[in-house]
Amino acid sequence: MGTTAIEMAQRYGCAIVGVDMDKAALQQARHNILAAGVEGRVTVMEANALALPFPDNHFDVVINEEMLTMYADKAKRLLIQEYLRVL
Repeated sequence: MGTTAIEMAQRYGCAIVGVDMDKAALQQARHNILAAGVEGRVTVMEANALALPFPDNHFDVVINEEMLTMYADKAKRLLIQEYLRVL
């Protein structure tokens, strides 16, 4: 968990915020982030991707990994609208 975020932080030095609704996944991601030594650059938090707790135009990039395929087409449109909102 958090593998892509960790690799991006190590390779590019960027700040990353990850969201997930699965508490166990977040706990594992936090463990991996600490083990990789990127806790100053990678943050994970419990949040619903359909209602991200960030203001409009907050991020430069949104990466969705392994999630869109789990949603129906209507929900996919809502997710993408939410991603566009925070960009």
